[in-house]
Amino acid sequence: MIQKIIHIVFISFFGNKFFDIKSRADLLEFWTILTVYFALPLFMASLNNITIINMLYLLYFIIFMPWIVGGLIIRRLHDLNLSGWWILCVLPILILPFIKGKNISNRFGNAQV
Repeated sequence: MIQKIIHIVFISFFGNKFFDIKSRADLLEFWTILTVYFALPLFMASLNNITIINMLYLLYFIIFMPWIVGGLIIRRLHDLNLSGWWILCVLPILILPFIKGKNISNRFGNAQV
């Protein structure tokens, strides 16, 4: 489990997973990326009193986070065999983080083991 989390963080940071909207993201990948790349920087920004670092965090959240989270939500929808266009609806997005995907291949790729 820990090895898979480290693999997810490494691949998403050094690979091209941030802007990938064609593959799938299971629940573990979804929560790992949200925690590492959203909650952790937000927590770190709240600890610093230095304005330059807070400005960099603000730019990070304005420029990169919509792409990262948008791509992650689309990949999560693909794991549930739904089109990425469902991102425009609010209700599926609210229940999306809690539904486990099926461990079978679908039109968006193979299931992650």
